[in-house]
Amino acid sequence: MEMITSSWDLWVDEAISRLESLKLLRSLRPISLSTTTTQEEIMEEEAEESRLFDTFDELRSWDRSSVEVLIAEPTFQNWVHNLPSSGDDVMHRAGDLDVKLGARCQRFRKLLLFSGNDYLGLSSHPTVRKAAAEAALEHGMGPRGSALICGYTSHHRLLESCLADLKKKEDCLLCPTGFAANMALMVTLGSVSSLLASGRKPLKDEKVAIFSDALNHASIIDGIRLAERQKEVEIFVYRHCDMVHLNALLSSCTMRKKVVVSDGLFSMDGDFAPIVKLAELRKKHGFLLVIDDAHGTLVCGKNGGGVAEEYNCENDVDLCIGTLSKAAGCHGGFIACRKIKVKDLGTPNLEYWFTRVPKTGTKNPVRGTQGGVGFPVTMEYLIRYLVSCECQMNSKKWKQLLQSRGRSFIFSTALPVPIAAAAHGIADIQVDLNFSFEVPTKEIRIIVNYALEGVNINLAAAVVVAKKEKWRRRAIWRRVQDFRALTQIHITSPIISLVVGSEERALRASRHLLESGFHVTAIRPPTVPANSCRLRVTLSAAHTIDDLKKLTSALSLCINFSDISVVTNSSNGNGYYAKL
Repeated sequence: MEMITSSWDLWVDEAISRLESLKLLRSLRPISLSTTTTQEEIMEEEAEESRLFDTFDELRSWDRSSVEVLIAEPTFQNWVHNLPSSGDDVMHRAGDLDVKLGARCQRFRKLLLFSGNDYLGLSSHPTVRKAAAEAALEHGMGPRGSALICGYTSHHRLLESCLADLKKKEDCLLCPTGFAANMALMVTLGSVSSLLASGRKPLKDEKVAIFSDALNHASIIDGIRLAERQKEVEIFVYRHCDMVHLNALLSSCTMRKKVVVSDGLFSMDGDFAPIVKLAELRKKHGFLLVIDDAHGTLVCGKNGGGVAEEYNCENDVDLCIGTLSKAAGCHGGFIACRKIKVKDLGTPNLEYWFTRVPKTGTKNPVRGTQGGVGFPVTMEYLIRYLVSCECQMNSKKWKQLLQSRGRSFIFSTALPVPIAAAAHGIADIQVDLNFSFEVPTKEIRIIVNYALEGVNINLAAAVVVAKKEKWRRRAIWRRVQDFRALTQIHITSPIISLVVGSEERALRASRHLLESGFHVTAIRPPTVPANSCRLRVTLSAAHTIDDLKKLTSALSLCINFSDISVVTNSSNGNGYYAKL
């Protein structure tokens, strides 16, 4: 394990030093946006309970809007008859301006959505909507520029900190999309070989060897292709989830800089990467493990930390890509970078000094771990001590490298502030300082933010809601069990890939479902290989058991469940969609 971290940390340190010498190291400097709110209005808002995060313990009426959509009748008919469309259908609804001006009101069809990625139904959550609306009214879209120029604000910084805590990583880089995040990471990994080659093209043994699962997402594949065109990486594709094949490729590879990248939960097949076995191979071969957890974030794990948390492998994942456009119900992507362990710090464990921080205005006899009574801890002392600990940690070299070499991050406009706000929100969370210091790095952020923001901490609205409303994760996994019981098809995740074979059969099944009131699209080449066309059904916490009964009833009229092939780790292992 030490060999894994030390080797890559050394290479990244050398790459950062090279960028510094070339004056190419880029910095992120968060902008604090001005406000038009008066002090009196701020005080009134702080007194309002409506500013607190609203959380609920069951499905509410607004949750249905995340799984119910309307389609104009002409669009519906064109879809049923498989007529091509560029999306320019004219739609008019009662109350629209065009209707008021005399345009004819059209009929709409309500469809139940079984093809989206809003796994927890958070896109319609009042807290998420309110955070976006308030930010838009207060700041508009925010500065329009790339993050390195003027688009990076305190909203973005706070969201990054929240996501780093969620993934139990040292830091996080926010990207415009999940696609951009994967592109940025793959290109950055390749750049390490060029930077260490000091101005010349790296030799083959100096390049980065990237081992990629055959069914990885297109954004990973395109990022690797771009790095390959720069002659910075060598590519090795292993059969889908085949650890024997991966082990053989790793064993025969003499290159030192090895990276293994895999989806955590595969987007088109709905199966999980064998992450425990990947962690074992990581210890054996000393590679950097990169997991794209776009579909597992907030869905898997007790706290929504994703596939790695679900399988207790968080410390084995070095870099984690995620998205805010799926279970978070928002938009954007991110790269969470490996955290340095507490034992690597050159400072005593915080618990040596104190185990609890007293609330303001209370007596503060602090218990020491050596027995007896500790010393009074002032907030000033605490902050200085914690900041000194933070400074002795790895200086976030991975993030520095990513923000300096990730082209899709560097040359893209940053997320609009309302989008970032929808994820992190501006909410008044009262911080209870009577907690134990079990994970010092996380508490460092909390305490320092407490000092900077008073008693208010800005945290991720969607992420916090997902953590608090644990029933949403339980609900979506109940729907998985319900679908399995209703169809007797062994599925393992909310992504259900029903392989029906020919393109004609897939289109016919999708058309039948459409006419039955369900939005389920047929997946065809080039997205999937020929003769493996499928219906991709996705479940949400906002779906009910009655929704599933109706869906499976309609499905049974167009396909025979006993004849359906569901993709698993062992099936379709030799085929892949976008070949490298």
